[in-house]
Amino acid sequence: MTPDLAAPDDSVTLDGTGLAANHQYFVTIGLPGQSLPLPEMSDAGGRFEGAYKIPIVNAPPGSYPFCLYSTEAGWPPQAPPIAWATLTVVAPAPLRAAARLMVTPARVKPGAYVSVSGSGFPPGHSFWVTIPKGLPAASMPIPETADGQGNLGPVSTPVGGAPPGTYQFCVRDSTVCATLTVTS
Repeated sequence: MTPDLAAPDDSVTLDGTGLAANHQYFVTIGLPGQSLPLPEMSDAGGRFEGAYKIPIVNAPPGSYPFCLYSTEAGWPPQAPPIAWATLTVVAPAPLRAAARLMVTPARVKPGAYVSVSGSGFPPGHSFWVTIPKGLPAASMPIPETADGQGNLGPVSTPVGGAPPGTYQFCVRDSTVCATLTVTS
């Protein structure tokens, strides 16, 4: 499992080696709300790699088991797992009081691109910047990791055919936001 230490809204990737070749397995995830098994098939070399990106959404801090079972154990499994890993979820890094997000330019016409950047964040920590509803990529937040000085971005995003109005880009689960005005 990579990484084996994460904060809520991070993702982990699972992989396995040393398994029976071309065999069906179940992976169980001990995270809140994610109790269903995930099927996985090992390749001819007895491995699966990079098989899952599992978001850790709203998981409180603690240790969570990820277990691998042979499908021969049935569901729910009637035998112990053949392999396991433990994920440690830690509390998200608090934002500094001086954290700020900027959109440049702050006023644009439809069809333009804007640059989103930030400063004053904890160095090395990852954050999600939400894209406002009405903009082309609104359903996909921007993942960003603060550099050694606590800066995010810049990241370019399209305004597309957004109707005139005011739009807020925000760091998820915080009050750190920047305003974009789309004019006609």
